[in-house]
Amino acid sequence: MENKPEILVFPFNLLSHYARSVSLVKRYSATHEVLFKSSFDYDSILKAEGISTFQCEEFDPVFVMNCVRKFRFGWLNDKDVQRVFWDQVRCIQEHRPDFVIGDTSPTLKMAAEYTGTKFISLINGYISKYYALQRPMPSSHPAAFLQKIIPSDIFAKVLVKMERKAFVAIHKPFKKLRVKLGLKQFSYYLDELEGDETLLCDDEKVFPQGSLPGTYSIIGPLFYGPPGRNPNISRVADPLKKNILVSFGSSGEWNKVHSLNDSIFEKYNVFTAGDKEAVLNGVHVYPLDFIDFNRILPDIDLLICHGGNGTLNLSHKHKVPFISFPSTMEQEWNALRFQEMGTGQSFSRVMLAAEMSNIVDEIMSKSSLSQPDNAFQLELNTA
Repeated sequence: MENKPEILVFPFNLLSHYARSVSLVKRYSATHEVLFKSSFDYDSILKAEGISTFQCEEFDPVFVMNCVRKFRFGWLNDKDVQRVFWDQVRCIQEHRPDFVIGDTSPTLKMAAEYTGTKFISLINGYISKYYALQRPMPSSHPAAFLQKIIPSDIFAKVLVKMERKAFVAIHKPFKKLRVKLGLKQFSYYLDELEGDETLLCDDEKVFPQGSLPGTYSIIGPLFYGPPGRNPNISRVADPLKKNILVSFGSSGEWNKVHSLNDSIFEKYNVFTAGDKEAVLNGVHVYPLDFIDFNRILPDIDLLICHGGNGTLNLSHKHKVPFISFPSTMEQEWNALRFQEMGTGQSFSRVMLAAEMSNIVDEIMSKSSLSQPDNAFQLELNTA
């Protein structure tokens, strides 16, 4: 029997990117052999799906996230960009895939071009070059104070210029390598996230786009359900209490909701997903492992999270209100946009138990599951 052509998949080493990439490639499984970049953290997911792996250099996700939280982009330096790029080239030349798929793999566009390989890029709608709305200034950005002293119409123009300048600066290592290798020249960082085909994994109503070229497709949110992960929460918790689900993915900061341990929250069932350090450990807290959010959210009355794109898409889909505590600018972009859609509230600060309890009680007093998408609207608080 003739072997199937291969696809190599290069997700960034965070849970959300591996999970949605697994969901994406299922549409190719009938015609191609799919191989993923190996990950110490997420190979178990790939193994459960029967997906083979290959070894390749990557950017250190812990260092990257620490940089991103501080609005620093030193992880995109000449040395690491070239290290990852050349090993991607090696992998592509060894496997000779039909095409490669990248999910937030910034050097893969160059590696694909260098090897003459088709590149399919998976990105969020808000990072598209054609995003129709303005990406807001993150509240934790060092220049955020300017928003309070500059008229809004002027600040909007300033923000566009600031963002463009930042993306050009971030792109310098890529530009230098492109010149050295005689590759195509591009203007700024967002160009590197664009593929021969670019797939936008968001609902256009949430993250609207301008006029898209033919190489772009809006495929909508990608949801991954781990096999056999469907806990019956009514069997482990008090069925007479309302349910809170707390999830901070692989990039959020659990310490931001430490106050949920307080006895004031014992009137609720608090379920945690992925709290490996058991930050939340009160008598009313029920730890869960990697779960299928699509299956558990219909039984949840409130989601507390980090503002991850997939998490908030699921919150929106199931009409479950959220409270988010973003750690990065992309999480804040997500949270602010879904808040505008009327599904939750976002905070940039840690709260004491009493204040958190007041907010949770207010949300719980509303009927969330039966309301339309735009019925739940709370005010952003970034004090």
